[in-house]
Amino acid sequence: MTAVTDPALSYAQPDVEAVVLDAVRALGGMQVWSFASGNLQPPGWLFETSVQVDTYAATKEKTWARADAMRRVVCALPWTQSARSVIAAVAVTDGPFWFPEPEGRPRYVTRFAIRSRPPRPL
Repeated sequence: MTAVTDPALSYAQPDVEAVVLDAVRALGGMQVWSFASGNLQPPGWLFETSVQVDTYAATKEKTWARADAMRRVVCALPWTQSARSVIAAVAVTDGPFWFPEPEGRPRYVTRFAIRSRPPRPL
């Protein structure tokens, strides 16, 4: 008897951090990083990644405007397919909130929970 393997387990986990970075790159003044990731059901096919985007600009007002534009771009990602992943859902979990750098440089921080799956072959 041969073992049956779930074909979804052979897919690579989507690089959601890179998808978000690609989406917001044109806005400038962003640092994107993921700080948690895990499997949902079915394992190996559906993932949730926690992503933080730090937004910078010259003034608090400009930083806020850039952070709000970024939030709208990221929240529009569901169901967009790239070579990296399909974004299924985006939830803002925190922010944007004011969190200036220790030296006083303006910064807003926004955190997202992003659900994704590997792309189907095109």
